[in-house]
Amino acid sequence: MLKPVRNRRSDALSRVGWDQLETLLAAYFRSEGYDVEHVGTGATGAKSDGGIDLKLRRGEQFVIVQCKHWNAMKVPHNAVHELLGLMVNHGATGAILATSGEFTKAAIEAAQKLGHVQLIDGDELRMMLGPIREPAPAFDSVRMGAADGVPAGVARRIGER
Repeated sequence: MLKPVRNRRSDALSRVGWDQLETLLAAYFRSEGYDVEHVGTGATGAKSDGGIDLKLRRGEQFVIVQCKHWNAMKVPHNAVHELLGLMVNHGATGAILATSGEFTKAAIEAAQKLGHVQLIDGDELRMMLGPIREPAPAFDSVRMGAADGVPAGVARRIGER
């Protein structure tokens, strides 16, 4: 049974689409020096992404990332176990499970016990991404800027670092 979050937010990050969250994280990790392969359904349009949204490579590191844009319910421990299995199956050196919301206590304990899976909750995600623009209305898709689909405001903010 899913548990509700303690602190439900109403901010720009909570209002972006799940596909935009994938794009924001891809842009963030690129700005941190990773080669990023955006394989999630937000980039490919496929019906399923197999549980992996981003593949990050830097040197000998190969990290898989799963994004959960959950604002009302906490991400449970099952997601940690699934990502760990994917990490092993894909030969990754690490995994990141990121949510715009919160994790259950069991998810946090599983990640700590099992190792290799880093959790990024909504608070940390907001610190990483910094201020983001409110999502544009659906009819205003021409405001998308960079070739990789990063909203123009995000592309400018990353360039300012």
